[in-house]
Amino acid sequence: MSCNNFSPDYAKCNNVNFMKEGKIIVISGPTGSGESAITRRVLEMFPGMERIITVTSRPPRPYEKDGVDYVFVSPTQFH
Repeated sequence: MSCNNFSPDYAKCNNVNFMKEGKIIVISGPTGSGESAITRRVLEMFPGMERIITVTSRPPRPYEKDGVDYVFVSPTQFH
C-alpha cells in the first residue's frame, strides 16, 4: 500500500472516514479550471465519499450526461 498524499490509499493510510465525521467539501471554480478532475481524484482517494449532482444552465459538453454529470436546465428554469 502506497501512503503518499496522492495515493488512492490515502484515506486508509491516514484513517480518514468522512462518512463518520460528517464533513462536507465544496470544490468550486470557473468553467474549465479542473474541478471535475479534482473531484474524480478525491472520490478515488476516499471511497466512502459521494458526489452530489449539481444544476447548471450551461449547455452540456459532448461527453456529459444529464443527471450524471450535471442536471442541465435552461437559464429561465435556473432563475
